[in-house]
Amino acid sequence: MIHKLTQNIKEGKNFIKFGLINVFGQFFGLVLSLILAKFLNPAGFGAYSLSFMIIALFSALLINSSQTPFIIHANQENKKTGKINNSFSSQLVFFGISVILFVLIVLLFSSQLSLFAGIEKFSLVFLVLAFLGMSMVALLSNLFMALDRKNESAIVTLVNSFLIVLFVVIFYYLKILSLQNLFLIYFISGILVLFIFLGRVGFKSIFPFELDHKNFKEQWDFTKWQIFGFVALYLINWGDNLVLRYYVSIEQIGIYNLAYKLFTGLMGITFIINLYFLPFLSKNIGNRKLIADFLNRKRKLLLSLGTLLIGILAFISPVIINFLYGPNYSGSILVFLILLIALVLGLYFSFYGVLFNSMKKFKFLQTTNIIQVIINLGFDVILIPFIGIIGAAIATVLGYFTRALLLEVYYQRKIKKLFFI
Repeated sequence: MIHKLTQNIKEGKNFIKFGLINVFGQFFGLVLSLILAKFLNPAGFGAYSLSFMIIALFSALLINSSQTPFIIHANQENKKTGKINNSFSSQLVFFGISVILFVLIVLLFSSQLSLFAGIEKFSLVFLVLAFLGMSMVALLSNLFMALDRKNESAIVTLVNSFLIVLFVVIFYYLKILSLQNLFLIYFISGILVLFIFLGRVGFKSIFPFELDHKNFKEQWDFTKWQIFGFVALYLINWGDNLVLRYYVSIEQIGIYNLAYKLFTGLMGITFIINLYFLPFLSKNIGNRKLIADFLNRKRKLLLSLGTLLIGILAFISPVIINFLYGPNYSGSILVFLILLIALVLGLYFSFYGVLFNSMKKFKFLQTTNIIQVIINLGFDVILIPFIGIIGAAIATVLGYFTRALLLEVYYQRKIKKLFFI
């Protein structure tokens, strides 16, 4: 038993290293939510959450949607030519268009956006800066992933998260922490990360700029489906707030979002599976032995370990939340415990997600995202008027359960036979 465990650790040392870097990155993301909830009262934290919804929406639409297509096409191009300049050129075009579109949208809908977030119109300038800072970090991180330099990609995210937390603490003790300055911090951190890491990229692999129309079209075809999926994912992550905004106070939204930020921070750790295995599976999708090993051994091992850790967290989290926040956020405890069920389900289907993306089964994946959103929002509307934020948590679990069930059925009927005799 010990020998087998030691062997698994040795074989998975790269994943462990990559995972630890990402865990620390996610840790600082969690710390940011924790300290903001501490520095702000529930109403202030609720206002911050509603403001950040705007950035999250357009990041999902315009930036995150092209991430997976870029990584897959770049790794395949790199395997054939040793360069990724065609794929990167397409990605640069996507990036430029995305920034321009976001600025135009903010200009055209400034009144509606400021009213929803409860902020002044001038503050939208800082939202644009935050979006730009986050987009630069995402582009740089994706570039390292496209070059199959996973650890450096993870370090980019880690350093960015650390800098944001550091600046928030500094601004707080200087008594200059406001919503405007909070979003300015995202821009400052993005510039610093770009300055620190850009020289490590290796420009011979990504230049000269050469826009290949076939490559661009293939990435765009993939991205179009990803847009649907990421909008669905956005609604999964933020849709509860849309319904809660109508039925409950901003204070209750703040209480709910403390639990939900903790949940999404932990869910982000499961995305490590996608980031780490996507390049590997993209290159070896035709190798039945390697894919079978991923599904039969690595998946079961990581799933068992993750479920054990979530179980431990369920026991200790009430004590931690009470200790850090006292009675102001006591309502977050039950919400968080319910959301941990969704975390187990998310961990379960994350392995299918990375496999299906590698097989370019993106249409089915995005369809399941949309179905999950419909289930989640549908039960939000049914439950929130009667049981408030608890109803939102239950609706989230039901949405995750539906998606896990759909992916499992599809895997058993369509995918399993391709890799197992």
